[in-house]
Amino acid sequence: MEGVKDYFWFSKIVMQGATDVLSDPDKLVDSGKVYWLSGIFKWMVPLGGLPSPHSIVTGQWRPATTAEAKIPMGFGAITKLISGGDCGGNSRSPKAMMMKSVWQSMKKFFGLDKAKMPGSTKEFDVTGGTYEKDDCSQADAGAFPVGAFGTYPIYLIGPYMGADGKIANAKTNKCYATSMPTKFIVYQRDAYRRCAFENKK
Repeated sequence: MEGVKDYFWFSKIVMQGATDVLSDPDKLVDSGKVYWLSGIFKWMVPLGGLPSPHSIVTGQWRPATTAEAKIPMGFGAITKLISGGDCGGNSRSPKAMMMKSVWQSMKKFFGLDKAKMPGSTKEFDVTGGTYEKDDCSQADAGAFPVGAFGTYPIYLIGPYMGADGKIANAKTNKCYATSMPTKFIVYQRDAYRRCAFENKK
């Protein structure tokens, strides 16, 4: 976990106020349960216009912009997401080589050489040669670019400013999805109910 955004949303979505890791990040390592949950959160939840590792490995993410075009499919994209500085010319750094080696060992242990994408019967090679890559050597050494995931409406909003400059949807008991950050996020328990209640008639 890194940055205020990760700690803020982890506190709200996962801990639901029980443990405030935003004001005291050391609480993240005080409990094995909290530490483990932070790993699941980081793996599953896409934030800030970036896909989650889960979105990548399940095929939900695809390069959609020119900036994303050189990012490889598979574990190479995950490496770019979590450690972009270890791509391109830095893909032979000790850290990059360690991540690649661990991934290759896991694939060998679990016998992963082919996989089907969601909604497809076609099998793809995931050995690291053609379809998917085990590193991000062909990508640039830099942060994962904000792409199509940034347009996904993961927040909820009650009243909002319409195109005509007037407040719309006020006091309707309804909320709408938006990509603009608000205090309600769809991953949070009861987010829609709380948003709609706040926008009550």
